[in-house]
Amino acid sequence: MIEIPRMKLVKCQNDMYIVGSVGNQNVSNVTSIKKSIGASLAQAEEHALFVKNYLSKSKIVRKTMFSKTTWFGVPLR
Repeated sequence: MIEIPRMKLVKCQNDMYIVGSVGNQNVSNVTSIKKSIGASLAQAEEHALFVKNYLSKSKIVRKTMFSKTTWFGVPLR
């Protein structure tokens, strides 16, 4: 599920590094795109780890991953 977008991001990142030299007017745009793709890849990795962790848990534990449990108003997590 999360693998296809992550593979597309890796392909985009590789394609951006293949571009090579660009004009002075486009240097800032290219570096901005490279940083954005890198940040998106990091976020995709984080999401993939969450999905892997989520799927490794039982159904009861999965429900607790999205809710906070409190004891007299004090969060337990």
